[in-house]
Order: sequence, then C-alpha cells, then structure tokens
Amino acid sequence: MSKIKTKPNKKTVPKLPSRTIEECISRIDDATIRKFTASALKEAPKYFWTASSSSSGKHHPIDEHGDGGLVLHTVRVFNVAEALIHSMTGHGISPDVIRSGALLHDIYRYGICNVAEATTNKTHPELAATALTTMEVDFSEKKKIIFCVARHMGKWGQVLPNSMDELIVHFSDTIAAKYYPMKEGK
Repeated sequence: MSKIKTKPNKKTVPKLPSRTIEECISRIDDATIRKFTASALKEAPKYFWTASSSSSGKHHPIDEHGDGGLVLHTVRVFNVAEALIHSMTGHGISPDVIRSGALLHDIYRYGICNVAEATTNKTHPELAATALTTMEVDFSEKKKIIFCVARHMGKWGQVLPNSMDELIVHFSDTIAAKYYPMKEGK
C-alpha cells in the first residue's frame, strides 16, 4: 500500500497552546486589536496578575487557586478559543475579536479597585465593558470585543451571548473553568 504524502497547510495546522499572556497577545493578527488588547491589560487592576481564578474554589481547577490563577485561567480560555477558532474557520467568525475577548473577559473579575474583593464581582462583565468603552481608541471591531466581554457569562450573566464570536468566548470560558485540566478528585 502506498502512502499519500500531503503538505500541511499552515492555516489548517493548529499552533501549540500559548503559555503566557504576552504570547497570547502576539497571536492577535490585527495590529489595532493587538494594541487595544495590550493597552487594556496594562490598565487592568493590579490583582489581575496575582489573584486566584476562583474566590470560592468551586468553579475552577485546583491549580488556578492561588497566586497567578486568574492569569493562568485567562491563558487557558485563550487556548480553548484558539481551538474553537481553528475548528470554525470559514463560518463567519472574527478570530481576533474572539482572541481579544478571551483575554479581556475577566480583567475586572474582583472589581475595579487594585485590591481584589473577597468574592467575584457579579457585575464584572459590565465593569469591563464600561472600562473598555471609555478607552480612547475607536476601530470597527471594538464594539464586538466589548460585547464578547460583556456577555461571556452566558446564562449566569446579565445578557446572553448573541453572536458566534460571543458564544465562542462564553464556551471557551466555561470549558477552561470546568474541564481544563481535570479538577482534584476527578
């Protein structure tokens, strides 16, 4: 039996998962969206870089509990989003909008102060959307990114996702929180 040799198409081969926020940002192709995302992350509260991903310990993997857990969760959300983007290419999605939304979805998870509140702020999607809206840069995809952030909580939030981009950010967050990696004891 002869083997068929094929050359992998760069667009069909998924990249290895990102390990850092900086690496995630570098994967945003559109320079304007990349700069907007990086600027928003620079403005994130100080706790974003040090806080746990879960105040209760119930909804995130054990390795995200503790110092740097929120950043680890954010990178994982980005990586799940990348996998979904790869599988849905050609279906009318906006990959860089999704990438940016994934990176910015929890930047105000514990409120707007530089010190994390004791529990997750239930209005953190709206807080982030407001902060992103006030950034002094305008471009055509800005509103789409803000909607991805504002609607990332799905049925647990104030507003349900309304587009494929928003759904992908929501699914990525849910998958990363619940299944990436397995929780202790499972």
